[in-house]
Amino acid sequence: MAERHQQLPPYLPASQLQRDQESAMMIRDLRRKNNIRIASYILTFLVLVVAIILIIVFVILPITTPKFRVHSMTFDTLEVGTTSNASFNMRFDVQFRIKNKNFGKFEYDYSSVDYYYRGTRLTSVFIARGDVRARSTEKIDVSFVNMDSSTLGTAANSSLSTDIGNGILPLTALSKLDGEVEVMNIKKHKSPVMNCTMEVVISTKSLQNLNCL
Repeated sequence: MAERHQQLPPYLPASQLQRDQESAMMIRDLRRKNNIRIASYILTFLVLVVAIILIIVFVILPITTPKFRVHSMTFDTLEVGTTSNASFNMRFDVQFRIKNKNFGKFEYDYSSVDYYYRGTRLTSVFIARGDVRARSTEKIDVSFVNMDSSTLGTAANSSLSTDIGNGILPLTALSKLDGEVEVMNIKKHKSPVMNCTMEVVISTKSLQNLNCL
């Protein structure tokens, strides 16, 4: 009966085994480092996404009402009567400003600014349709605005005599702009309201104490 010889696996020297073990450890270490690197990239990406979302939600998307104000007035003519025959007539240039702090433009329709003396409307200034770019201020200059006291009633005329004697004419400018702010294709109706009080100094033909709410 023929003898069967069992083939034994070849014997590996200790140095070869050590090298194989070191190679396996290096591979595992590289894989671990790669996994850590990938995880850090994913975490960084998620943090950036969350930060962008927070900026959009809390900074960009909140839409505020633009500000509509009288910025300045200069007088071409200013004539007043005596305290016994109180009256005034003036012509002035005015600059209005619309300040839009939103991250989208503000479009507004036609409007007007009404000027009052102690509750009586004296004149209106026309405001054309327009728009204000994002994060900017629009200047609206209007020249040669005429205003006089011919429409004042008895009570206002009584106050006018005192105001002329004091050298001060108190005025109020009121207006409202109807428009829309558009941010990231989201439109929201906004209506800035102007309520500005001021004093005209008769002697210097200048404006003082201009305050807008």
